[in-house]
Amino acid sequence: MFANLDRESGRRRALPGRPRDRKRRPSLESLEVREMMSLGAEFLAPVNTTTRNNQFESDNASSAGGTSVVVWTDTYSSTDHDIRAQRFNSFGGASGPEIVVSFSGLDEGSPAVAMDDQGRFVVTWVQKYAGGDTNVVARQFDSDGNAVGDLISVGAGTFRESDPDVATDLAGNFVVSYTRDTTNNNPDVFAKRYNSSGQLLNVVDVATSTTRAENHSSVAMTPDGRFAVAWENAFTATDHDIILNRYNAYAGLVDVTGIGNGSQNDVSPSVAMDNNGNGVVVWERAGNIQARRFDSSGAPAFYDFTIAGTSATERNASVAMSRGGGGFVVAYESLSSGTRTKVAEVSAFNSVTTQDAGTRSAPAVSINAFGDYLLTYTSPDGSDQNIRGRRGYLPF
Repeated sequence: MFANLDRESGRRRALPGRPRDRKRRPSLESLEVREMMSLGAEFLAPVNTTTRNNQFESDNASSAGGTSVVVWTDTYSSTDHDIRAQRFNSFGGASGPEIVVSFSGLDEGSPAVAMDDQGRFVVTWVQKYAGGDTNVVARQFDSDGNAVGDLISVGAGTFRESDPDVATDLAGNFVVSYTRDTTNNNPDVFAKRYNSSGQLLNVVDVATSTTRAENHSSVAMTPDGRFAVAWENAFTATDHDIILNRYNAYAGLVDVTGIGNGSQNDVSPSVAMDNNGNGVVVWERAGNIQARRFDSSGAPAFYDFTIAGTSATERNASVAMSRGGGGFVVAYESLSSGTRTKVAEVSAFNSVTTQDAGTRSAPAVSINAFGDYLLTYTSPDGSDQNIRGRRGYLPF
């Protein structure tokens, strides 16, 4: 255990557990157009080709060269949901047919995806069983969208496992973070590190040392294998904090840092890192979206700052960071005139430009090495729901 001084309240906090094909470069003319209007028009067709019932819970990932993949939950029936995916080439066109990630007959959901620089990707999701048990599993895919190896049981023990996230490095090694509801009344955060062949390398106890609820983890990874896990700590019933654990490339704990650990209620973190290990955590505080940077040594910026702080409730943030320019993109929900998806493009100097993507929900965002980002979300299409998206450009 070690203590951290809270700059907002002055009290000291005990923090537990110390010691996601090369693209043609744009012409100057096209770059100028992209800078004037960086968020493009919505895809004319849904990401999904399966149109029965509802498609929802999308996530996406991009390789450095520009290929990308979108995953989502498909409603086969009210008690049987499946996981599907669609790849895209470096020009934004669909690549190959829709991929059936899982069609098991179980009720499945909460997918997350990460892609390495060769276009290989890993999908993790939750399987629900009769009686209430839930497990976290994962599956690897090659750059052509073919499943590789067997289904990986990431969290499949006696207790309920849920809420997974995944990140990968340059070589295809990957980390899955998730919540394990220990004794079914004490949620803890774990992470498991795997090599590119899907073999388990490390089990990491991210947050297990207190009797408080620890959950809602998000994981990011550098090309050389270092990774960071942001997670939510229930300090009291009305005061949750955001904590950041950083690890070296061998899953050794480097440090534990309070990111949003004042007296206010800080929830639902999302973390991203650049190629050098500098990063940012975004989260929700009292219906606003906050952000705080940290450098490659783990030192956080002294102040957090507001990404979205209107009179509307803003929530469900997803962040993607430039590979080296210092800028980042945040997609989030704004509960004004219905649920709308908004996108904040943030410069290296923390200036924020916000754009409105319309009446959409549950956004996710990823970015490639050229600054092109992919935004996906759930679109209400009459009595149906589909996964749609937009592409944008971060000019810094």
